[in-house]
Amino acid sequence: MQIYSDENIGNYTINNILNLINNLLDKLLSLDELSNQENLRLDNSKIEIFKALNFYTEDMDLSVGYAKDLDNEQIIQNACKQLKEIISQHHFSSFFFDLNNWHISFVLWRIHHGGLIHHLEGVVTSIAEIANLFNRQSDLLNILEIMNELTLAVVSEYYDDMSNTDPSRPWRILLINYAIVATRTHDIKEIETAYAFFVNHLPEDAAQFFFEAMKQMDAQNFPHQVKDVVEKFYQQYTVNQEYLKHVH
Repeated sequence: MQIYSDENIGNYTINNILNLINNLLDKLLSLDELSNQENLRLDNSKIEIFKALNFYTEDMDLSVGYAKDLDNEQIIQNACKQLKEIISQHHFSSFFFDLNNWHISFVLWRIHHGGLIHHLEGVVTSIAEIANLFNRQSDLLNILEIMNELTLAVVSEYYDDMSNTDPSRPWRILLINYAIVATRTHDIKEIETAYAFFVNHLPEDAAQFFFEAMKQMDAQNFPHQVKDVVEKFYQQYTVNQEYLKHVH
């Protein structure tokens, strides 16, 4: 079932970014005022995080070099992490979409104003959580385009992938999710593009990825044209690399 609309996912206009954080703050303050349970009340220090984030966002249109400032990127990522912790502690899980959407929109704003991504951790989590909410092709294609922008805007160190012994590294998670979302779109061109990028940057993960992808083709009843693409990569990167000999 489609729960959300894709109209504002990744809308990086200043007004939209401000509206998202203001709406989130209003929702939390309303719940806090209505709650009679002490453990659900938000203390002033937590509210101040939202207010500070709002004022900080308002400066985006005024500060020269704001988008390229590394400190700003880190501050926003830390703020989002803190806000997610607050939401989790108070069981306001329905607000995760708003917060993730705000975070993604802010990152896209930075990218489109010349900023590079030095810290992938937070936004990779945000886009993954957003992607899990959607099934409609148009929504998934929108999310895929955002993922593509993220891959192109990271600093060169990510492409070097020097920490390739860590399976939980954000770069690896982003590319795996990029390939998965592409598959879910059923768009052959997008799938081919995402898979090519994936095997180019994560060649050591290709055999297992396409092994698992083939298992999902029948289990989730993918269209035959999608199966054909997966089969092609499976033959090239799983069968031809003799991966199956090592699968127990």
